[in-house]
Amino acid sequence: MLFRSLRELRRDLLDEHAQIVGDNRRRHAESAGAVLRNPRPVRKGEEWELRAAGVSVFLDEELRELQTAHLDAIERALDAIAAGAYGDCVRCRRPIGVELLREVPDTMLCSACAGEATPEA
Repeated sequence: MLFRSLRELRRDLLDEHAQIVGDNRRRHAESAGAVLRNPRPVRKGEEWELRAAGVSVFLDEELRELQTAHLDAIERALDAIAAGAYGDCVRCRRPIGVELLREVPDTMLCSACAGEATPEA
């Protein structure tokens, strides 16, 4: 059961990886076209106009950073799967729940060990 779940997770991670890479390529092509159409920097007044119109250069940058971090996590997970070192907690050696692996693909701790490692506020 766990093997099948991990195999499905690997397939899902590969699909998500391809989707993020494709989105990044599309955004890069679109932004290159925007620079050709408007090669000068955006002025402060224009920035506010763009925000009012629902366009945010900063939001796009934040999204790109989040996608890059998630893409890195997916790649670390896929590397660990290929090396046969994926899905077991490095602390207690028990299997990490598939749902946690879906949520945080490069996690190395099961939820119990992660809870013990996190100091309470």
